[in-house]
Amino acid sequence: MSIAARSGGQFVKSFAAYAAARWNPQCRHDRAIFVLGHARSGSTALSNVLCSHRQISGFGESHVTYDNKTALGRLVVRQIGRRAWKPNAHYIFDKILYDEYDRSVSKDFFKSHGVFLVREPGDSIRSILNLLIKAGRANSENHLSISHYYEERLKHLIVMWNNFSAQNRVGLSFSELTDDSEKIVSLVSDKLALNPPLKNAYSAPAKSIRRGEGDPFLAHAYNRIMGPDRASTIAVGTDDLDIAPQRMEALQLLYRETVALFRADRT
Repeated sequence: MSIAARSGGQFVKSFAAYAAARWNPQCRHDRAIFVLGHARSGSTALSNVLCSHRQISGFGESHVTYDNKTALGRLVVRQIGRRAWKPNAHYIFDKILYDEYDRSVSKDFFKSHGVFLVREPGDSIRSILNLLIKAGRANSENHLSISHYYEERLKHLIVMWNNFSAQNRVGLSFSELTDDSEKIVSLVSDKLALNPPLKNAYSAPAKSIRRGEGDPFLAHAYNRIMGPDRASTIAVGTDDLDIAPQRMEALQLLYRETVALFRADRT
């Protein structure tokens, strides 16, 4: 494709995003739902459950950067491109796992509904390593770099959590999600006031997983949130982590603080 053709295509997408943001009533933050978490936290299964609801339009992680008023328009354009857009849905959905996409959000972003999801650090790091090993991208530097990603993401999630009002946020842990999925799905459904309520079920993705749809190796094998012994994010098959015990203790403390914030909202 020529440079001119690419530039023309980009202009069309930009204009479409602007038009959607301006005229599509879905493109309001009070009609947006975001799963805010980190890699290998169980977010794919939860996103699939949410996006299976007739009133929620989405497909998973869109990689839209929420830095200006056209961001929700860009989200609609990406959903159209993936044939996942539901024009009659009340809510529009996205999943955000990296700070680069929600680092510079506007105040309006916090009018959205935030579903927060985190996982214990050791299992998170091991699960990310498992995925890198399968993809042939693992090396000796991964352990520490993944721990830095995990730490910075949880710190950012705490900041984001504190900017949402209590009625617009719900926080979950991976262990809750997989140990008692029916209860957690009901909790999320009630928080979003969905009618009919969410069900712990979704159509299994195709084997050729596209970007944004989760684990390209195992996600196609499931059609519901699974227990911890069968989840596609299971953390097995890696050696002991090459991370200092003091650092792991600090990450554990950060994780416990995050979960405590989440659970304080339920009392």
